[in-house]
Parts: sequence; C-alpha cells; structure tokens
Amino acid sequence: MFSQPPVLAGMIVDIYNQTGDLDLVRRSLPALLKEYHFWNSGIHKVTIQDAQGSNHSLSRYYAMWNKPRPESSTIDKGTASKLPNICEKREFYRELASAAESGWDFSSRWMK
Repeated sequence: MFSQPPVLAGMIVDIYNQTGDLDLVRRSLPALLKEYHFWNSGIHKVTIQDAQGSNHSLSRYYAMWNKPRPESSTIDKGTASKLPNICEKREFYRELASAAESGWDFSSRWMK
C-alpha cells in the first residue's frame, strides 16, 4: 500500500525533526525508494513541456481498474448507466478509481 505522495516522506522528515531518530530514516529508506519508484514510473509518470521547452516530470493518480468499485458498486453502476457505451463506462470507472486512489472521500458522511 502506498500513501498519497509525498505524505510518507514528509511524515518521516517530521518524525526525524522531532526525534532525531536517524535509524528510523535509514530503515525507512527502502520503503521511500519503492514509493518514489511507484509514483515516478509507468502509468503514474507524466512528462510535460513548459512554454520555454523544458520538460518536467509529474506524478498522477491513474488506476488500472475499469469496473465499478467494489465498495460502491451499486452507485457506480447507476451513474454509469447514463453513459451511452461500454468504452465510456470503463473510462468512467477508471476515473472514479483514480480519484479514489488519491484518497478522496466520495461518501456523504461529511454532509448535513
């Protein structure tokens, strides 16, 4: 399981700043490198070019999921039923899963 970037690295820095525990930093390094590689390669890595022609790498949320989310299957299917074809439904499911990958809470528990 991965955190939302760059939360894990920031947490380690905050703990180190409070405790001075360099051993924690050393033990965390393999996990930090694994997370960095996950978010900066494959489908998660995007390269953009700015107006001056310089390239910049960004990380993005991009789920490989193209089905209703198990925890919200009924709601997802109901919403997708309004879309005209299976390709659009799969794209919709992937976009929902990508947003959920970010940690975004879709529930109404925060509403009155």
